[in-house]
Amino acid sequence: MIIKHLNLANITPFEEEAVLCLGYFDGVHLAHLALINEARKLGKKVAVLTFYTNSESHASRRHTYLNSDDDKIELFEHYGVDHVLFAIFDDEFTKISPNDFIEHILNKLNIHTVVVGYDFRFGHKAKGSALDLKESKTANFKTTIVEKVETNKSEVISTTLIKQKISEGKVREANELLNYNYKIRGKVVKGRGNGAKLGFPTANIAPIGNYVIPKTGVYAGTLIIDNVEYLGMINIGTHPSIEQLSEAIIEIHVFDYNKRIYGKEVSLTFLNFEREEEKFASVDKLIETMKNDEINIRSKYKNLLK
Repeated sequence: MIIKHLNLANITPFEEEAVLCLGYFDGVHLAHLALINEARKLGKKVAVLTFYTNSESHASRRHTYLNSDDDKIELFEHYGVDHVLFAIFDDEFTKISPNDFIEHILNKLNIHTVVVGYDFRFGHKAKGSALDLKESKTANFKTTIVEKVETNKSEVISTTLIKQKISEGKVREANELLNYNYKIRGKVVKGRGNGAKLGFPTANIAPIGNYVIPKTGVYAGTLIIDNVEYLGMINIGTHPSIEQLSEAIIEIHVFDYNKRIYGKEVSLTFLNFEREEEKFASVDKLIETMKNDEINIRSKYKNLLK
């Protein structure tokens, strides 16, 4: 897969005529996959034009996201995309008119067809629509518009919907719409050692970037370190039964794992919401509940045990 930066001052065409999918692609979820699959039907190289998640743009700093740039790259490669063009969503880009976007960017890329979703918007103040692309008199390419993709509950699959589900702790539902288990990248940092005192040592994770964080509670999940995945239970919370922290922390107790990994970059995946965070009447009751959490998670996800 070829990864390039889109230089607005010097547009470089694809060597072979390509089919280009347009969008922000945060989540690279099932609706995005519908675009990629539609593009693949045309039998040409499949390309994606998207935006840097971690760019220093005003938009990136304001919003949380589902994928880092590295996450997107991994997913695009997994889905067989041939070319990825990353653009910076900054003031310069947002001021491009719809017509200039077509004439001075898309027309120069050597595109056979552009594939977009039904609700795609582009150009200054999002004035351009998917239909404008299709009906453009100046475009030197065809346009395919992919209709909305819905769940079996008639929910329209979108990044906004998935973010909402994750924020509400509905990670299993979110995973179905993502077509993979939601993952955040982070660094292992030193914690207070409360887990170890209870017999459940944890790795405290500081997310790298503005990921959407699930609500407080206990989750079945995994830790991925050095490309190896380990089952465990994730806690997002403030330790109300031990010492009330001022803000929630993210930590995972990894089953059958006792290596020291401070400073390591890792990934956490979320499999299922197990229970709400609680303030227990005693530490013994907390420990008893945590033991039951581990038993339940081990039983449900025994295929992931090492």
